[in-house]
Amino acid sequence: MLDQSHLVLSDDKQAVFVHVTAQDRAITATDIKALLVRSPYGHYEIDNSAIEDAVVKFSQVIEDPLLLEGERILVQLATAVNASIEIEIADNKMAAWGIIVAAKGGTHITAAQLSEAMRNAGIRNGLQKNRAINLLKLALSAPPGQRIRKVIALGRKPEDGIDSRFERLVETLKERMLVPKERDDGTVDMRELGSFVTVEPGMPLMLRHPYVEGHSGLTITGTEVPFYRGKEIDFDAGEGVDIDENDNNRLIATKTGLPLETENGMKVDDALIIDNVDIGTGNIDFPGSVLVSGNIAEGMSVKAGGDVHVAGFVESAQIESGGDIVVTQGVIGHRVQEGTMHYSCEINCKGSFNAGFVQYSKVTAKKAIFVTNQLLHSSVDSGQEVSVIDKAGRKGTIVGGKVHAGGRISTIVLGAQAGTATELSIMGEYTQIVARYHELQDAEKQCHDEISRVIKAQLGLKREADAAVRKELSDQLDQEINQHRSDLYRISKELEDNVQQTEDFLDSAKVIVRKELHPNIRLKIADKQHFNKKTLGPSESVFEAGVLDFKSLGS
Repeated sequence: MLDQSHLVLSDDKQAVFVHVTAQDRAITATDIKALLVRSPYGHYEIDNSAIEDAVVKFSQVIEDPLLLEGERILVQLATAVNASIEIEIADNKMAAWGIIVAAKGGTHITAAQLSEAMRNAGIRNGLQKNRAINLLKLALSAPPGQRIRKVIALGRKPEDGIDSRFERLVETLKERMLVPKERDDGTVDMRELGSFVTVEPGMPLMLRHPYVEGHSGLTITGTEVPFYRGKEIDFDAGEGVDIDENDNNRLIATKTGLPLETENGMKVDDALIIDNVDIGTGNIDFPGSVLVSGNIAEGMSVKAGGDVHVAGFVESAQIESGGDIVVTQGVIGHRVQEGTMHYSCEINCKGSFNAGFVQYSKVTAKKAIFVTNQLLHSSVDSGQEVSVIDKAGRKGTIVGGKVHAGGRISTIVLGAQAGTATELSIMGEYTQIVARYHELQDAEKQCHDEISRVIKAQLGLKREADAAVRKELSDQLDQEINQHRSDLYRISKELEDNVQQTEDFLDSAKVIVRKELHPNIRLKIADKQHFNKKTLGPSESVFEAGVLDFKSLGS
């Protein structure tokens, strides 16, 4: 009968054998496996082919008992296998996992072995001690051969800094005009703006929130991860404004006037407040801001060093502003001559432009252009984005004319069912980015040429007989080549940044149509062009394999 006495453990306890003896019946592989499983060695790694060999040996002994005379037949069935450890490191070197395959009768992984494996893998930082101990405990109690994978090291993530942030403390007239006064019945009076927003000396205008420097990260292999270092940004204390002597993070007014927000600060403008601009007032040329509670009539001109705010309409007039222009109602003009892009209404501002609608007019803004209802048959040029969408996101149509933007163009409906020709273009800084790319390529080639020249000169030094001269020239050439290599590295990094700039521009330079896109739309983004012949629902411009096209949103 086959029992535990037939199992023999090697002296080093690394192998288990079965002692083949005469039996009164045939021994099967199942018999031997059952014997091993019931034994203290069931967790050893079993060799199934060896079990088959043992079955054959038992069968041979039954057939010929003389095989046992003078010989002890042992067949190795199982082997003790020590636990194994490997380290897996994330591609970004910010995390590492310990992977242990539990022992099969052999020794378990110790803390010292885990530490050595981590050192060999190059881990120098971020050991998660408790997690590592937990991994060892899990492996100790795991079924033989089970694979356990746990995080054992984590890098320190970088934290980008935050530049100084500016918080305006007063309402501006632009906000007041873009949100007209509500009547008692819930409707709004587009002409009633309430009292004009003015400030007095000593009134707080803006707070500067301190910058946060941030800190670098550190990979588990000890490499520093770069971060954006926050910067303190100086206040732009414009005319009529100063930094509070009791708090250098606060701007206060120094005179009475109209508060205007600048890029990183405020200014207080003198304001000309007028009912209408017409023949009765004559043309306006004012160094401060101009506030018109009514309309600007046909043929009139308004020039302002600051903002221009019009509560009513602008009709076939000229407006020039050193700041923002807001027309609460709309801008109406006409073509000076049919078939041309010359209009009777021209608007130019160094800030942003806001209007309810624009028809047959030329609008140029250094910053963004926002129209809440319709942009029809006009010539529009914005240094930033063009948005023709109302606050609710339901209305907004661009039909006809030319729209040029430095960034995104977005609207609800683009074009008309009649197929009105409409041109859109987005260039932004693309031309400058491409020009810089070619400059960097030329500089890179020049660096390579200089390095080749220096290497050739270094090879020629062997012909110099005077050792001192050779040493002096060699040192000089070493300095040259090191400088050229440093320049080459810098240029290579600039080229990478330039390529990223191009990709970022193409990602952001989009035309987004939220509801309807009609045919006869000519689009140019950067150096790519597309003529749209399709009728689509919600869609956006895309670059696919270098080809510009419109694609349905969500497809």
